[in-house]
Amino acid sequence: MKSPGWKLLTRRWIWLLLGGIALLLLAIPAWGAEQKGATAGRPAQVHLADHGDVVAGDGTRVPEADVQLSAPAASQGEGIAGGLDVPVDEVGSQPDPRPRVAGSLTGSWYDFISFQICRDVDTSVVPYECIGETNSFSCDDDYAHFLGILGNIYDAPDFDNVIMELYSPEGYYSQCTFQVADPPAGHYYSSYSLRCRAGIAGTQKVDHPGAWHTDFLVYDNGQWRREASKPWQLICGATPTPTTTECPGATTRTYVTTQDNENNSHTGYADGDMGPDPDCIFRNDSRHPIEFNIYVPSLSPPFSWATLSLRVWDVDEEAQDCPERDTVYFNGNFVGYLRGANDTWSTSGPYDINPSWVRQGNNLVEIQVNTTGCLGSQGQERWCVGVKQGTLQLEGGSGAAYKRSFFKSPECWPP
Repeated sequence: MKSPGWKLLTRRWIWLLLGGIALLLLAIPAWGAEQKGATAGRPAQVHLADHGDVVAGDGTRVPEADVQLSAPAASQGEGIAGGLDVPVDEVGSQPDPRPRVAGSLTGSWYDFISFQICRDVDTSVVPYECIGETNSFSCDDDYAHFLGILGNIYDAPDFDNVIMELYSPEGYYSQCTFQVADPPAGHYYSSYSLRCRAGIAGTQKVDHPGAWHTDFLVYDNGQWRREASKPWQLICGATPTPTTTECPGATTRTYVTTQDNENNSHTGYADGDMGPDPDCIFRNDSRHPIEFNIYVPSLSPPFSWATLSLRVWDVDEEAQDCPERDTVYFNGNFVGYLRGANDTWSTSGPYDINPSWVRQGNNLVEIQVNTTGCLGSQGQERWCVGVKQGTLQLEGGSGAAYKRSFFKSPECWPP
């Protein structure tokens, strides 16, 4: 038989249980509202689309063109630098030091397209086009033109951001400075042409003949990137000097190179194997063979024959046991062997040059030293050569003359 106390305890537990359930039912809505508010305060989960779209923070898709400058623009344009024809006739001071790095082909706000040295520039087309690309100028030339092309301009810095620096054989000379314009919002420039026009004749440049170079630098990510460096020659001794011969109409044009302007890779950089005070180059020298260019600005008027002469040092062609043999080539064509004497300056030549071998522009002269392989008593290379000058003469052009009868006068005959 159960006592009355047990029934009372059971009732109390039932009431406690019911009270707990009631409290729990009252707490659940408040807790749910709190969690719902916390969820609403978080950003929605972001997913990248499969085809390059961008998903916004609220989960809606936004067209790529609205958020990325690299999207195709509604219109494309070509920009031209405000400093298009910046003269650089006067020698300037050394520019402020700037950090330099070897630049990649593509920057953060541009693509590097090209950099050329030209005799002129066609500004009637977009982008500009180089007329007569070259790496050599005469001191009588009016201008040298330097043409840089950038592409895909999106967000250019709002200050001077492109520089072309000119360096003479003695060092920094002057520069052209440009500011590439920032395109309108939502657009970009597909190409951007920059030309630096540098006067030559009548300027102080003619006092600095020899090996020049021009650097093309672009400001990007807090530093100057050297996107290109182009070598070129300023030749004052190679200016044609027509001289009238005995018969009117015939001329001799002379072109001279006294400064090194070429290397074994034929990239237009001097490698120091010839010049006014040249080294004596052995066959195993890293600079061998000896090479340089003689610049001919024009093949007009026509000429009927050509000759090449070289000023050389220490050609032991008369050595009894193993005569020195150094071969000479003109634009890849064999023309003969060097002539000279031991430890002496000699004029070797003139060598007859086939007129068809002569080119407008650079003409390559190459000298192979000690082609017979003469060795010294210790097995070392025996012969070396120094070259200080090359001279090319183009002669004739008045046509073949003939005599109609035989008597002493006149000395000149009509063609």
